Amino acid sequence: MRARHLFRLVSTLLFTISLIACMEPSGSAKKSGADKKSRPATKHLVVTETLTPRAIGLKHELTGTLRARQKVRIFSQEEGRITELPFYEGDRISSRVRRHRLIPLTEPYVRTTYTAP
Repeated sequence: MRARHLFRLVSTLLFTISLIACMEPSGSAKKSGADKKSRPATKHLVVTETLTPRAIGLKHELTGTLRARQKVRIFSQEEGRITELPFYEGDRISSRVRRHRLIPLTEPYVRTTYTAP
């Protein structure tokens, strides 16, 4: 029991001494305050800028591959009237006529619009 009291006493003394060692002496606190007052203030260079609201243009260049979520087929149609159809499917024609006057009847709209006499 006596050893336990002795251990407590020694540990308490060591703790107290370490706290006192960490404290600043009272004279040095006054000196540091006096030094701060006697030093001239240092100047810091500061740049100021006036801000105004404006649009900001952002530009990003990215590389990659795009895939469409869905595919759509677009057909262009010209409005007009068929005035003459001198040939019918399966007719034999000369090469001279083929170069200048033939239009293929592959469009479903043309096939349904034209009725043979």
